[in-house]
Amino acid sequence: MQAAPGLVWFRRDLRLDDNPAWAAATWEHRAVAGVFVLDPRPLARAGALRRRQLIAELHALHAELTNRGGGLFVRRGRPEQIVPALAAELGAGAVYWNADVSPFATRRDAVVATELRRAGVPVETAAGLYVLAPGSIHTAAGRVPQVFATFHRRWSASDWDPWPEARAVTIVAPHRTELPELDQPPPRPPGGEAARAELAAFA
Repeated sequence: MQAAPGLVWFRRDLRLDDNPAWAAATWEHRAVAGVFVLDPRPLARAGALRRRQLIAELHALHAELTNRGGGLFVRRGRPEQIVPALAAELGAGAVYWNADVSPFATRRDAVVATELRRAGVPVETAAGLYVLAPGSIHTAAGRVPQVFATFHRRWSASDWDPWPEARAVTIVAPHRTELPELDQPPPRPPGGEAARAELAAFA
């Protein structure tokens, strides 16, 4: 277990439970910090309700981390600048995140990973947004199925890799955060407990 802290870059996965990137960091480091970058590019394209929900979810995650003795680093700017700079500031032993497959995220993540590796900081990614990693379902010929029925049949028959459970670790408290204020209530109650309640009601 490393003495240097691990840094988890949160994006669409604003939760601690069922988060393989967070879990991996807690197993490999004695202390873990979490960061969310307010990137102006996707924020400019998001509607008011989506931005409000995002801010509410950030407040909920920050509160959960604060209750565990730390807090959420929230910084404004471009991730390719913010994440490596914060990793250097904290002396991070590695940076973790859950991979995304959208074109924007793929390009962004590649640049961030390049900057981190150039600085000598290892990068660890996980498939935390999907039940099975994209590209892991194949036909007998080794290709990704082009017909949904074939894909669904093979997907349903595939074993799920269990995500690791997070360990209790020291959570790094930010000396400053740029968490935006929430000016109006969000469209939905934020946080993991509220999400589980909505799922139970739906089911």
